Amino acid sequence: MAYVEISAEKMERFLQTIGFSRRVVGSEVVYIFAHLHYTDVFIKVWTSLPVDGAKTRGKGRDAIRITVAYESDKSYAFGRMAPRKSFGIFKTKRIFRTGSEEDVLDRIHERVREAYSFANSWIRDHWNTLPGRVQPQLPLKTLGKK
Repeated sequence: MAYVEISAEKMERFLQTIGFSRRVVGSEVVYIFAHLHYTDVFIKVWTSLPVDGAKTRGKGRDAIRITVAYESDKSYAFGRMAPRKSFGIFKTKRIFRTGSEEDVLDRIHERVREAYSFANSWIRDHWNTLPGRVQPQLPLKTLGKK
């Protein structure tokens, strides 16, 4: 399949449509979505879009990554690690910019749903030990379709 460039505008419009907010981390644009039932867990779309440009990097130089992270002012001890205020929980398979723009956006949406589903499970499994939690209305929602 052929590499396809996706404009920053098109990606931003798509991600904002499904509830993500734009942030800048270092020199990269990252879209973030706080989990609806525990807002210290975030789904992040690392676009590899440069802050000052409208297009992605060239062929073979990047991929879109989607991660789930805990970020809070309250420390949490996950697994065997010492209590921390920020740590990664999950990452999906990379999304390469191949096929059409629509194919890439569809894969992003699919992986976002996978990450949100994982976040649901992680929150449910750790609910009794998470700091600052408020009882959610069950069942936990997943991100809707486009």
